[in-house]
Amino acid sequence: VGAEAAIREACLLRFRPIMMTTFAAIFGALPIALGAGAGAELRQPLGVAVVGGLLLLATLAFRFTGRLLPWDDLGLRTARAGLDLLNTVPLLGPLLSTWLRGGDDMGANTLSRFFTTHVLILPWFVAAATAFHFYLVRRHGLSHGGQAGGQGGTA
Repeated sequence: VGAEAAIREACLLRFRPIMMTTFAAIFGALPIALGAGAGAELRQPLGVAVVGGLLLLATLAFRFTGRLLPWDDLGLRTARAGLDLLNTVPLLGPLLSTWLRGGDDMGANTLSRFFTTHVLILPWFVAAATAFHFYLVRRHGLSHGGQAGGQGGTA
């Protein structure tokens, strides 16, 4: 087995558990970010950090979708590998992969959908996630050394 084939096989094997863990963490942290009640002030910064992580994922998605736009050989190979990885994600992966590919083969529809995602969908997602992030920071305040009530002191 060649090096490229071994890397591809390892990625396909490990990508699904990584994505499952990521989605479980995101959906588990959203109630914490919005939560209230006893001890909520200690849990809420975690929710702010999760939204920051979503913004990081959006940055990586910008990089991935923008790589195909020059429509060169490297872009096509990158997109093919990324779509194959996306296809291994449970539930939405195959649907998103087929939609982004624009059919069975990569072609003009693929380029059009990557462009639409890169220029239209991702900017709106980043704007919404940034607004939600700012909302959480305004609502909960900034973390001050992990002390309860945000009463950080100087050492």
